[in-house]
Amino acid sequence: MAKTAQKEKSAPSDSQSKKEKPAPTDNATKKQHKKQAKQEAKTMLKLEEAKRAEQKAEQKVVKAQANLVASRTHVQTLEAELAQVRSSQQSSHAEASKANFALQQELPDLN
Repeated sequence: MAKTAQKEKSAPSDSQSKKEKPAPTDNATKKQHKKQAKQEAKTMLKLEEAKRAEQKAEQKVVKAQANLVASRTHVQTLEAELAQVRSSQQSSHAEASKANFALQQELPDLN
């Protein structure tokens, strides 16, 4: 017990050692905090930029989807028109064929 008492007396207390050498540890801590804050600020800026880019990309997707729907509607309209034209051509073709056949039956054979 006597030896530990002597060591306590000879060793300066923690508060005394901090008062004697405050600069290195405090400066290092301040620098570390400053560096961390700077890095955090940079990361926050990057995050904001990424969110803006995401919103812009989402708007492009919405616009592209609207264009796709419009294109599909246009294709369906054109397909319906084509089907109508073909069906009217087929019916007029059939009528023309019937009329042609009837004319051939009525005309005398000239050969």
